[in-house]
Amino acid sequence: MLNEKRYEVINNTIRYMAPASYTHENIQAIVTAILYSKVDSTRCRVFGSNAKFKLDNKDFIMPDFSVRCFEKKQWKLVGEIVSKGNTILELTNKRNEYFKHGVVEYWQIDPVTKEFTIYFNNEIYNSVKLLTDKEIEDELEEEQREKYSTVIKSPQFGEIDLKDIFLPEFDWED
Repeated sequence: MLNEKRYEVINNTIRYMAPASYTHENIQAIVTAILYSKVDSTRCRVFGSNAKFKLDNKDFIMPDFSVRCFEKKQWKLVGEIVSKGNTILELTNKRNEYFKHGVVEYWQIDPVTKEFTIYFNNEIYNSVKLLTDKEIEDELEEEQREKYSTVIKSPQFGEIDLKDIFLPEFDWED
């Protein structure tokens, strides 16, 4: 099992997935913990990156995190954490597939830009970028600084503070 390669099947083509970075894994752990605290576990379950999201035929993709509820076996939420190998086209195609197959809400989290975007019914619902104090001072006008918030609101899961997701980086050794 340790050497098992992770992959997705899209249009009958196998797409192998690179191992996740420490930052990616850390964000995934934090997000699943946040979701677990917000979900009624008698009605829904929170999953990490090994839950297959079945598409047409034998195709499937594997979101980085998801919430699936027992009623109608509905996927309430799926999310992707952007990796170095992801393209905008790939992320857009995945998002469209999720919504095509009944997902209500989709989260896209970018560890590099520190941006968190929520799509609801395949439309951007909310997007927040975590800025440093220097970026706030240098890039925002005074009125924007007063209104700036690190909190994003999900229509189904409430408020989430980006400071809880994008923690300071560590110099991890492999």
